[in-house]
Amino acid sequence: MARRLAAADPDQAAVVNRLTQERDALARDIGQLQAECERLGEALKSAERDHEDMKETTGVVARRLDTSIEELDRMIGD
Repeated sequence: MARRLAAADPDQAAVVNRLTQERDALARDIGQLQAECERLGEALKSAERDHEDMKETTGVVARRLDTSIEELDRMIGD
C-alpha cells in the first residue's frame, strides 16, 4: 500500500510509513508491557505466599510466647 501511495502521492506514503512505524512501536510496547505484567503477577503471587508463611510463623511464635508467659506466671505465683 505504501508503495502504491508513494507512486501516486509521496506525502501520503510518508504518512503511511509514519503510521506503520508507530503501529510497530506500539506493538513492541504492548509485548513488553504484557511480559512485565506477567513478571509482576508472578512476583505478587510469590509475595502473597511469603506473607501467608510469615503469618503462620508469627502465629506459632505468638502461641509459644503466650505459653512461656503463662508458665513463668505459674512459676512466680501470679
